[in-house]
Amino acid sequence: MRVGEAIKKYRLERKMTQKQLADSIHFSVSYVSDIERNRTVPALKTLSLIADALDVEVSMIVRSRCCYQRLTERGEKQYSDFEICKSCPLNDFE
Repeated sequence: MRVGEAIKKYRLERKMTQKQLADSIHFSVSYVSDIERNRTVPALKTLSLIADALDVEVSMIVRSRCCYQRLTERGEKQYSDFEICKSCPLNDFE
C-alpha cells in the first residue's frame, strides 16, 4: 500500500473528510487529495502532522515501503511507493 492509500484508509476509518484532515493540519483540501492520490509525497514534518491528526504512528503510514530519506535526498518528491530502510530517520518514530 502506498503512503497516500494508507492515509486515505486511516482517514476513512476515522470517518474524517479530506476537509477535516486538511483543516487539522492547516493545508488545503487539494493538497490532501494529491497526497491520497499519490501525486505528491508529503515532507516528514507534514507526515508527522497527518499521523497526529489520524492518531497513528508515522511508521504505520509508511510501513514496508522504500527509504523516504534516500528518495527525498534525490529530489524524487513525486514518487510515493517507498520502503523504510534501517538508516531511515522514519525509524525514529517506531
